[in-house]
Amino acid sequence: MKKQVALSLIFALNIGHSNTIKAMDFGLPNTLQDPALLKAIAALAVAAGSYYYYRYAPINFDPTLENINATTMTPKNDGSLDLEKGISIAEDQETVFIFSHGYAGPIGSAPVKGAGKGVALASWFTKGNIINGPCVTFDYPENWPRCFTFGQGLEIDCLKKIYDEVASRSSVKNIVIVASSRGALVALNMLTNHPDNQFEKLKAVILEGPAISLKGASRQISDNFLTYLPGHRTILYNFFKMMFPNYNPAEDNLMDRVGNLPANLPMLIGYLDGDKVIPGDEVESFVKILEKKGKAVESICVPNYSGRNHAKLNRDLAFQQAANVFLQKHGLPHSQTVVGAQSLAEVVVS
Repeated sequence: MKKQVALSLIFALNIGHSNTIKAMDFGLPNTLQDPALLKAIAALAVAAGSYYYYRYAPINFDPTLENINATTMTPKNDGSLDLEKGISIAEDQETVFIFSHGYAGPIGSAPVKGAGKGVALASWFTKGNIINGPCVTFDYPENWPRCFTFGQGLEIDCLKKIYDEVASRSSVKNIVIVASSRGALVALNMLTNHPDNQFEKLKAVILEGPAISLKGASRQISDNFLTYLPGHRTILYNFFKMMFPNYNPAEDNLMDRVGNLPANLPMLIGYLDGDKVIPGDEVESFVKILEKKGKAVESICVPNYSGRNHAKLNRDLAFQQAANVFLQKHGLPHSQTVVGAQSLAEVVVS
């Protein structure tokens, strides 16, 4: 019987050959030989098997530089980028940027394609004159639900690997982390989960639309897109927890660890007014806690002129100027053109 059912499922997967299915008799009751039913059973079996594999199969991912697609990108005067695989830093290079990307999904209209998600998304920050020097970026292993931890575990390991490799270079004196959305949460979790003496070379952090917690993000997303569902907040949060089994709600407590941030670390936080993914009130609460703890934090809420759903502040002159004034204040590479610009047209690199 098991063999007959298995054969039925295999043939049912051949969607374009229903006549073949009709012509075959596997010894099943007539009601179970209906092609549409067999296809439905097959689809359910495949979905169940895929879900089990993607969700429960052990994580076997080593965050080596090669596996996370580490790439060094250097902006050129003409607006193009030099790309080199791995970490390639000149012997006299003192300042290096590290970019930590948010959930990438489809890359869409990114200025650089085909070079990895990290490069594609970081290129918006070079085009927006925020990353003003060599930048090391990489790809989080987010294609597998069991690897997506929303800023925890494996994702922290990936960013820490990059940071340690860059910091180990003797010429490097200054590191600037630029991070967006989920990538910002990874950076914050890394900084609050490790002793600050491990980050002596870290001179500044720039965060764009930072996620603070999955619960907050799921609340904001459900309030903006799922209000037709009764109990939409609970439904979406539980769905996320189910889909991402290695996300640990007990560790989603950044607000409680703010005091662990390295002392006197300058931080700029930018967030979009009316962001539909990251709740502005949660970002504002985070900033207030930082200020109360005496941390060196600045923040800017950028008006949402174009109806964006989330972040993309690197394309706004207000955020570009805030970032460059911030970098200038702390003696780090910046664009004086952006600092003094009166309009976006003055600073956009073609």
